[in-house]
Amino acid sequence: PLRFDDPMDVTLWQPPSGSSAGVCRIVKRGRVVTGWAVLTVTPTATGCTIQWKEDASIRFTGPLLAWPTRLLAKRVFGRLVDGLLDP
Repeated sequence: PLRFDDPMDVTLWQPPSGSSAGVCRIVKRGRVVTGWAVLTVTPTATGCTIQWKEDASIRFTGPLLAWPTRLLAKRVFGRLVDGLLDP
């Protein structure tokens, strides 16, 4: 299997308070994957809603590889999320 380090820095950590959302911003600073992610946790009447926004790219891939890279990343990330949600 293909493996590499994916170091990240947490640049914002704001826990939820009362009815206000919590926010975490992460910056990817690896040699392979770069970009950022923002995770927002918003309280609701029955629990919470989680929103994840991410803009990640693989270094050294030009415009020609952008589309297949995006497709592969979507599949890999989808499997990761499915694994996290699987009981």
